[in-house]
Amino acid sequence: MSVQSVSIGSMFTWIVDSFKLLKRNFGTLMAASAVTLGLGLLMSAPIMYFAFANAQSMAAAGAVNGGLPTGNALTMFYATYALTILLSLVLFPPLLVGWFRLSRDIDHGRAVTAMDILAPYRDSRAWIRSVVFALLVALLYLVVIGLFVAAFWGVIGEFMQQVAAQQAATLSGGTPPPPSFPGGILLAYFGFLAVAMFLQFIYMVGFGEVSLRDTSPLEAMKLAITGVLKNVLKLALFLFFAFMLFGAVFGVVVFVLALLITMLMLISPVLAVVVGLLLYIPFLLCLYPLMFIGGYLVWKSMLGGDSGAPTLATESVVAA
Repeated sequence: MSVQSVSIGSMFTWIVDSFKLLKRNFGTLMAASAVTLGLGLLMSAPIMYFAFANAQSMAAAGAVNGGLPTGNALTMFYATYALTILLSLVLFPPLLVGWFRLSRDIDHGRAVTAMDILAPYRDSRAWIRSVVFALLVALLYLVVIGLFVAAFWGVIGEFMQQVAAQQAATLSGGTPPPPSFPGGILLAYFGFLAVAMFLQFIYMVGFGEVSLRDTSPLEAMKLAITGVLKNVLKLALFLFFAFMLFGAVFGVVVFVLALLITMLMLISPVLAVVVGLLLYIPFLLCLYPLMFIGGYLVWKSMLGGDSGAPTLATESVVAA
């Protein structure tokens, strides 16, 4: 096991290979995404039930309490929200392990099914290790975000005072003061986005390590941090050019879809909604495979995983 320095060119192959592996097992991966969405709805069932059961009281609260219920209902809301978070912390990590193992099996050309992502729920050791790693990541996030907030506390406080003044003026029927952004708020905003992006890389690489090798959660965290820091400058360049590329492509796609939906609205609003859903659902289902396959490829490049099994090496065998 070793931490690798990855070239920028190799980083761009993560994008290309993610789409190729998606294409190789498109039906299976779409079904796995549907299973993931179903489990996500199951994990969020407590808070969704609370919102449905208290829809009228939450609507009545409106702007007075930010749309939240009041009194005993507010206490119940926070308790239900805490239960939802707890369920996610316990039930979601094994699903991530399943996705990483599914991505590896697809990369190796093995036969896979959508239900393979549920296999770690039958592996108590993998389940516990994944939950421990998720808790370590949550602790890392809290520490880093806490340091970030402390560094920009003055700027954040000044901005929040402006927001509070505008809300107070709106509620009293007065004219809200014109917004003025403190000098450091943009630096804080984009700095936080950059920090969050690199934390996400640490999260995915570490989860790949704890999912695919018998590495302890703490050691997986150390390896992930080392791998990301070793490639931090190249990752910054890769992300910059990748966002530019995806921004241009996404902008064109959104423009075309918005034009299509607008034209359909003139014909029939119902038809426009149906077509919009038919286009949105496949897009949503594709996000999970691309995200987790991409995470697997990043882990493979940075931590030297599966060095003897090049990505897409079995494609010729499959074709034959």
